[in-house]
Amino acid sequence: MAKEVYGYIYCTTDTTNGIKYIGQKKSNVFVASYFGSGHIIKRIVKKRPETLRVDLMEWCYNQDELNEREYDWTVAVGLYPLSYNLKHGGCKTGYSDELRKKLSELKTGEKNPNFGKSRSNKTREKIGNANRGKIHSEETRQKNSEARKGKKLSDEHKQKISVAMTGKIRSDEHSANLSKANTGKIRSDEYRANLSKANTGKRWFNNGIENKHCFECPNPDYVTGMLPKKRRKVA
Repeated sequence: MAKEVYGYIYCTTDTTNGIKYIGQKKSNVFVASYFGSGHIIKRIVKKRPETLRVDLMEWCYNQDELNEREYDWTVAVGLYPLSYNLKHGGCKTGYSDELRKKLSELKTGEKNPNFGKSRSNKTREKIGNANRGKIHSEETRQKNSEARKGKKLSDEHKQKISVAMTGKIRSDEHSANLSKANTGKIRSDEYRANLSKANTGKRWFNNGIENKHCFECPNPDYVTGMLPKKRRKVA
């Protein structure tokens, strides 16, 4: 009995410069109109799809084989700028430090398409509505946690967060959700030690509307101490 085809490896070529992109697709038929889902390829498809050509490289018969062969092909062809592949395929590796730096430089400052732009209230509302109620899986939470470990915010970044949060009031629902999320959590000794170290020397101040936890009094309007619970605002 012949094996049932699971998917295939394809090679998309930019005919303007000969640069290639390797990818995999789960399909038992070759789709000549599919050029790939890579960041660079998607931009080219949007601007000049007529300059792309896609070729079938080989059929595969299960996901493991598909991943293995995609990895082998991307290793053979090479990564950006030798190809439009930003990382080796097959879910085996992530971006190299060198490539991460190059990609960052391509979108830093005025090179970023959103540089100098501010989102309208309508756009903010749409984003909020789209994300409201989303629940991340335990696996996603773990990945996010690992990605943030060891990262330190600059003083400038901290100041921006402080300014953005000043005057915001948590709703009863938000406060209840935070309480529920933290109930029963056991902090490691290392976490407790780091938290204690970060807060050593800090004091609470309030201006009659909000509390601030900092090393020095923010300004003459603030006095030492915290507001009673019902009057608190997040600072």
